[in-house]
Amino acid sequence: MICGFCGTANPDDEHRCLRCARRLRSGNARRAPEIYPLRSSAVRALAPQPAEPDSPADTRPEAAKEPMAPVQPSLFSASDLPRVIPFEALVGRLAKRSKGNQKSSGKGASKPAGPSAQQAFYFEETAPPELVRYCDAPVARLIHRVTAATLDASLILIACGIFVLVQYFGPWQVIPSAQVLPYYAASSGFFLFLYKLLWCLAGTDSPGMRWIDLRLLNFDGHPPTQSQRLQRLVFGCFSVLPAGLGLYWAIVDEETLSWHDHMSRTFVTPKDAR
Repeated sequence: MICGFCGTANPDDEHRCLRCARRLRSGNARRAPEIYPLRSSAVRALAPQPAEPDSPADTRPEAAKEPMAPVQPSLFSASDLPRVIPFEALVGRLAKRSKGNQKSSGKGASKPAGPSAQQAFYFEETAPPELVRYCDAPVARLIHRVTAATLDASLILIACGIFVLVQYFGPWQVIPSAQVLPYYAASSGFFLFLYKLLWCLAGTDSPGMRWIDLRLLNFDGHPPTQSQRLQRLVFGCFSVLPAGLGLYWAIVDEETLSWHDHMSRTFVTPKDAR
């Protein structure tokens, strides 16, 4: 199946493009055969042919004009006839061979001719494979995804804020300044990564997504595996590093998917969506 966006050839059973991960819509994208331009050979075939000269008239009398019976030509030439083996001779030869085998094996009574019994095959009963269906669940709205991400980030920011207040009012008297602010920002990002990694290893959605009633699915409509969640986390870092360009891509994307959605083949959808 040809992708209508990037033109990549994909297998017939694939529902999304292997290159751009967009939905493959069934349909004949080529022009109908009836509007193809006619080739020169077809034009010559459709051109009127000159009339053939009439055959000489039959001059026989009316009584001699009798309908001729159709004649079937021979299937074998004269040179092929010696190589044709009659079926009766073949059957007799096989019967003599079977009798000779019975005498050589010492069996007095001959077994009745007939097809040999087919041995029965027994297969172990296995559970039917899990059906993989094409996912028609809608993608969650951008405002819902941003809200869930903000709730997750706020938990880390609150924890970092408590740590700074303890340092400020504690016996160390660490005063935040412009020199230490980059270290605090880097520490917050590192702890946010560890926070996301914890829920990926647990194989479940983060609290922010659960509070907004969102869930994570793969492109086949099933909950993602642990490896898919880890891939989404790693690819999410690639979406954030270039000034968040991978996240802004969801605004112009056809299905409002970001870079890490396409690369990990997962997306966020409402829980009540089927």
